[in-house]
Amino acid sequence: MTQITIELPDQLAEQARKEGLLSPIIVQRMIEEAIQRRAGQRFLRTLDQLAAVEPRLTPQEIQAEIDAARRERRQHN
Repeated sequence: MTQITIELPDQLAEQARKEGLLSPIIVQRMIEEAIQRRAGQRFLRTLDQLAAVEPRLTPQEIQAEIDAARRERRQHN
Protein backbone atom coordinates (compact mmCIF):
# COMPACT_ATOMS: atom_id res chain seq x y z
CA MET A 1 0.00 0.00 0.00
CA THR A 2 1.26 3.47 -0.86
CA GLN A 3 0.71 6.41 1.44
CA ILE A 4 0.38 9.86 -0.12
CA THR A 5 0.31 13.37 1.27
CA ILE A 6 -1.55 16.18 -0.43
CA GLU A 7 -1.56 19.90 0.14
CA LEU A 8 -4.87 21.74 -0.05
CA PRO A 9 -5.86 25.31 0.69
CA ASP A 10 -7.12 25.50 4.28
CA GLN A 11 -10.68 26.39 3.31
CA LEU A 12 -10.94 23.54 0.80
CA ALA A 13 -9.45 21.06 3.28
CA GLU A 14 -11.96 22.14 5.94
CA GLN A 15 -14.90 21.79 3.53
CA ALA A 16 -13.68 18.37 2.40
CA ARG A 17 -13.23 17.27 6.00
CA LYS A 18 -16.79 18.42 6.90
CA GLU A 19 -18.17 16.49 3.90
CA GLY A 20 -16.24 13.37 4.89
CA LEU A 21 -14.24 13.41 1.66
CA LEU A 22 -10.81 12.92 3.20
CA SER A 23 -11.26 9.37 4.44
CA PRO A 24 -8.94 6.87 2.73
CA ILE A 25 -11.87 4.88 1.28
CA ILE A 26 -13.55 7.97 -0.21
CA VAL A 27 -10.30 9.30 -1.66
CA GLN A 28 -9.60 5.87 -3.16
CA ARG A 29 -13.07 5.77 -4.76
CA MET A 30 -12.68 9.29 -6.15
CA ILE A 31 -9.34 8.36 -7.72
CA GLU A 32 -10.76 5.12 -9.16
CA GLU A 33 -13.71 7.04 -10.65
CA ALA A 34 -11.37 9.65 -12.13
CA ILE A 35 -9.26 6.90 -13.70
CA GLN A 36 -12.38 5.28 -15.19
CA ARG A 37 -13.63 8.63 -16.53
CA ARG A 38 -10.27 9.33 -18.16
CA ALA A 39 -10.18 5.85 -19.70
CA GLY A 40 -13.66 6.41 -21.08
CA GLN A 41 -12.65 9.79 -22.46
CA ARG A 42 -9.57 8.25 -24.13
CA PHE A 43 -11.77 5.53 -25.63
CA LEU A 44 -14.21 8.09 -27.05
CA ARG A 45 -11.34 10.17 -28.47
CA THR A 46 -9.97 7.04 -30.12
CA LEU A 47 -13.37 6.29 -31.64
CA ASP A 48 -13.56 9.85 -32.96
CA GLN A 49 -10.09 9.53 -34.47
CA LEU A 50 -10.98 6.22 -36.12
CA ALA A 51 -14.22 7.65 -37.46
CA ALA A 52 -12.28 10.51 -39.00
CA VAL A 53 -9.77 8.17 -40.68
CA GLU A 54 -11.90 5.24 -41.76
CA PRO A 55 -14.49 5.72 -44.45
CA ARG A 56 -17.94 5.06 -43.09
CA LEU A 57 -19.63 1.91 -44.32
CA THR A 58 -23.18 1.94 -45.54
CA PRO A 59 -25.63 -0.49 -43.93
CA GLN A 60 -25.49 -2.54 -47.14
CA GLU A 61 -21.69 -2.75 -46.96
CA ILE A 62 -21.87 -3.81 -43.32
CA GLN A 63 -24.39 -6.52 -44.16
CA ALA A 64 -22.20 -7.69 -47.06
CA GLU A 65 -19.23 -8.01 -44.67
CA ILE A 66 -21.35 -9.98 -42.19
CA ASP A 67 -22.61 -12.27 -44.95
CA ALA A 68 -19.07 -12.86 -46.23
CA ALA A 69 -17.82 -13.69 -42.73
CA ARG A 70 -20.70 -16.13 -42.22
CA ARG A 71 -20.01 -17.83 -45.58
CA GLU A 72 -16.35 -18.18 -44.72
CA ARG A 73 -17.17 -19.62 -41.29
CA ARG A 74 -19.56 -22.17 -42.85
CA GLN A 75 -16.91 -23.22 -45.37
CA HIS A 76 -14.45 -23.96 -42.57
CA ASN A 77 -16.94 -25.99 -40.51
